Amino acid sequence: MDRSIMHALNKRNVISIIRESGQINKAEIARTIGLSIPTVMKITDELIDREIVRDSGKGLSSGGKPPQMLEFAADNYFIIGVDIGTTNINCIMMDLAARIIYQQVVPTGVTDGFTVIINRIIKVIDRVIASATAEQQQRILGIGLGMPGLIDPATGKVLFSPDFKWEMIDLLPPVQAAFRYPVLIDNVTRVMAIGQRYFGFSQHDVDSFICVNLGHGIGSALFLDGRLYSGSSGSSGELGHMTIVQDGPLCVCGKHGCLEALASGNAILNQAKQQFQMEHVTEAKDVFVAWEAGDERAKTIITTAAQHIGTALALMINLLDPQIIILEGGLSRAGETFLQLIIKTAEQQQMKYAGRATKIVVSTLAENSAAIGAATIILDRFIQFGGDKDSLTDVYGE
Repeated sequence: MDRSIMHALNKRNVISIIRESGQINKAEIARTIGLSIPTVMKITDELIDREIVRDSGKGLSSGGKPPQMLEFAADNYFIIGVDIGTTNINCIMMDLAARIIYQQVVPTGVTDGFTVIINRIIKVIDRVIASATAEQQQRILGIGLGMPGLIDPATGKVLFSPDFKWEMIDLLPPVQAAFRYPVLIDNVTRVMAIGQRYFGFSQHDVDSFICVNLGHGIGSALFLDGRLYSGSSGSSGELGHMTIVQDGPLCVCGKHGCLEALASGNAILNQAKQQFQMEHVTEAKDVFVAWEAGDERAKTIITTAAQHIGTALALMINLLDPQIIILEGGLSRAGETFLQLIIKTAEQQQMKYAGRATKIVVSTLAENSAAIGAATIILDRFIQFGGDKDSLTDVYGE
């Protein structure tokens, strides 16, 4: 292997073990990842010089001189993360430990058209950056965008976003032109999964998991054997467009009977208005409130939605047998009763003995999970390339 590539891989492994350990000494790093102590010393000295790693005091002695401990300098750099949702654009600036420093949220105005929305995205990013000090601005690594729909992983182009009614849209160029920082983009549920990999349930000892986004729409992302699985064309994880009911309701994707058309937040709202004439509801949350108040129409809608979601999860369990399924999005926070309806259906529908080790859990990253995940795609690339900031600029053939 080329020496420069090997050095980058070694730096990645050293950064990762320091970040994951909290505090660790050089001898432990060498033993853990199988490098010589001189090699580890050379790498850590470089990382200290670049302020990615720092000394954190003396450790406990095992009989000799107390070892010098190292820690990941998570508060030395910052990342911008943007969740481009159908309701709101949520923009955060966080450090490398996912601590949110600044935040701005504005309505998306999904029907306003591409030009208006992209200007809105640029303005909200600009306001977050303007909130930072001059020194913080100098230490921003990049901007990550999370966007619903199919994203071409090679070009960053939005191929198709049913909720936005965008097709073959170059979202990146205007954002790149507006700022001096590198910009990366990926599907919103995949960025949620990357956020989970770094800061959520799958941080430790979880190599295979599914992240399911239950919001205005429904999507999923797959981590298999420690790697994000994008598929041959970058379209993996479109759980929401799996056909659940033949000749079912029309979906925004143009097909009939998709899970998203049956059980998403948008579907729950539409059913309440159109099928049950619940005129007082303006969002899916109102249907859950009515359910809690004893409304039988709301109970029917929500119970059916939970059963459809549970059936889809059972199919995923039978197919992939993941360690955990992490539920994200607004519907995932709709309450314990709704969650248990989903879990009960999944258990009933999955094959006997299949997925017996699979757990279904709700994300701990809450309403900022997509924005944190969008920022984390910058962090992930930064770490994968051994803390090389130049790696962030050479992504889409620039």
